[in-house]
Amino acid sequence: MNVSLKNIPALVFFILTLLFSANGFAQTEEVLECQTVNSAEALNYFNAHKKELKAVESLFAQKRSANSKGGDAPILEDIPVKVHIIRYSNGTGGLNEFDLTETFRHLNNEFNGARVGFSLWEGINFIDNSTLIRFKKGDEKTLIDDHYVPGILNIYFSEYVTNASKASICGYSENTENRDIVVLKNSCAMNSSTLAHEIGHILSLVHTHGINNTSLTTELVDGSNCDTDGDGICDTPADPGLSDDNVNNFCKYTGKETDANGDAFTPDTSNMMSYSRKACRSYFSTQQIIRMYTYFILEKNRFTKPGIVPEVITETPLAPESLKAVKLYPNPIQNENIHLTTSDISADIQFQISNYQGQILASGRVKNNEIEVGNLSSGSYLLYLNNGNSTVTRKFIK
Repeated sequence: MNVSLKNIPALVFFILTLLFSANGFAQTEEVLECQTVNSAEALNYFNAHKKELKAVESLFAQKRSANSKGGDAPILEDIPVKVHIIRYSNGTGGLNEFDLTETFRHLNNEFNGARVGFSLWEGINFIDNSTLIRFKKGDEKTLIDDHYVPGILNIYFSEYVTNASKASICGYSENTENRDIVVLKNSCAMNSSTLAHEIGHILSLVHTHGINNTSLTTELVDGSNCDTDGDGICDTPADPGLSDDNVNNFCKYTGKETDANGDAFTPDTSNMMSYSRKACRSYFSTQQIIRMYTYFILEKNRFTKPGIVPEVITETPLAPESLKAVKLYPNPIQNENIHLTTSDISADIQFQISNYQGQILASGRVKNNEIEVGNLSSGSYLLYLNNGNSTVTRKFIK
């Protein structure tokens, strides 16, 4: 092939253009968000453990309050983790140990304040099997049969992770059949939020947009059903479903969705359990932290007994939810009283009022469907109601 010297600059430019284009396609490969699938049982779990939940929540809140006032630092609960790194059959590839160390450092920073920490248990298990380098969600049996330690959290790192449609995904978690595993794409391990997000699922949290990843949340912006819809947690705003399309590079929500009442969503783009941009996700809310810690305490044998298969716990039937429809008015409070709208007027309803840090500020019995709140300063609060059969949480502003 003869090439004229005068055409060389144009030829070089053409080749460079092809190289940069190919590189650009490789860098912009779409990697789908978390593929963890939550069930209604994840939200209902705490309805079956109301007494235990309240006991642990109160203890946790006391510890946090004491620490904030200069008391003893919270005791850190250690969660041992068995790490499995998938490599090619010849032993090459795989997440390197420096990156693994950084991944755990980021993870423990994100859980700082949650009273749990994560540490490597008995070194790394290298899985040298080229057929697993492109790991597909749903093939967990190929890992668990030979590479799984019961009684602790198992995390698998692979060069490539796909869903059933063969699309690239960052990762997912599974805590069914009394086992706890996370599968993560190597590159996503380093973004400081994906692994924390998946472990949030392991410790009972669902996405802030709720258990359905494809439909608009039924949680209302005014918070009136915050404990039953969405993620079932009341200090996380209603979330219409975040993505790179409605969260800009400055972590600002740009969507225009409205809820069933016509109110515009104002979601938290920084929450770790959202589908926001990975670089925007930076923290768990107070109630999320309390929920994770409570779940850990209730299910501690699942996470701290390596080599021991935990017993399967049979859940107790859910109590009737007679308080589910209760609403507050006016909200924000205009005078000195909260008024309740409920058909369960004759019931003996007990209440507690807390701030978003978990401190109980008032408690007592509801009288004539009213609660006096004149002693509270201006701000946002959580109201817990219990009639012996069910418990609900409502937000209110004074």
